[in-house]
Amino acid sequence: MPCLIILTEFYQYHPANVLLLNPMKYLSIFIFILVLAISSCQSDKKEKALSQQSTQQHDTTSSGSATSAPISVSTATSEDNIHLESLAPEDRIQYYRDHDNYSKAIHLVDSMLAKQQANQRWWSIKGMLHFENNDTITAITAFEKSIDIFPLAEDRMNLAMLYACKGNAKCLTITNELAKGSKGTLMAKINFIKGTYYNSIGKKEQAIAAFDECIHDNYTFMEAYREKALILCSINKCTEGINTLIKAVTVQNGYEDGYYYLGQCYEKIGNTEKAIESYQTALLYDSKDKDAEASLNRLTNR
Repeated sequence: MPCLIILTEFYQYHPANVLLLNPMKYLSIFIFILVLAISSCQSDKKEKALSQQSTQQHDTTSSGSATSAPISVSTATSEDNIHLESLAPEDRIQYYRDHDNYSKAIHLVDSMLAKQQANQRWWSIKGMLHFENNDTITAITAFEKSIDIFPLAEDRMNLAMLYACKGNAKCLTITNELAKGSKGTLMAKINFIKGTYYNSIGKKEQAIAAFDECIHDNYTFMEAYREKALILCSINKCTEGINTLIKAVTVQNGYEDGYYYLGQCYEKIGNTEKAIESYQTALLYDSKDKDAEASLNRLTNR
């Protein structure tokens, strides 16, 4: 499964906010400078975790600078009631993104890059769009070019996460540089990326240790609990995995993914009653969770 960033709470930065994440329900959202959306690579759930880029108005007259202002395109409901051509390029890109029309969004950003090859902002947006469109290879290339022009911490973090999901050790070089002088929430995100990398290359114990460090730095980092639990279950330590997820939903009672994965873990050890209860709780917090609904129906309709 393609690695998805939940590149919405792991980044929503200014002035170059990240729009990361596409319809795959795996990962959630964190916060970096303003928010960096991170997503992990190993889950089977799908999630539309957008990095809520509050896209900003761009001064397209220059090749490298941008002036920013809030946009309000997301209130439009169809191309019939909005004059797209009259909007600034980033507003149109956000509109297409909101309506899952990535081909048009990518075509537009490519047309801007044809005029402004040295514009870091457009390369960053291109990386985000390709990531959301499940093209991580092109996303990596775009972020690399963005960083070559100007090494924004947000883009470096996004690139590190993509490298981690691909099992590319370059992520460690980036995170080690970002870790200098870092602590607390930022350090938690760095450790999450490291845990994702070690998990991607099969070093489960090191991955668990990194996720533990992440939780130590920020005990409300739900995704770290989830990733740790999934690894534990994958190495037949389901009881430990279940206990980890119970801690997660204790910290954040409405953490729907925690209940879903609790159900998965309980199923693995044959505790159907607890699995059903967990799926029901997941649906209580998110009635539109198709994964939890399908799992519940499978168990109750036997």
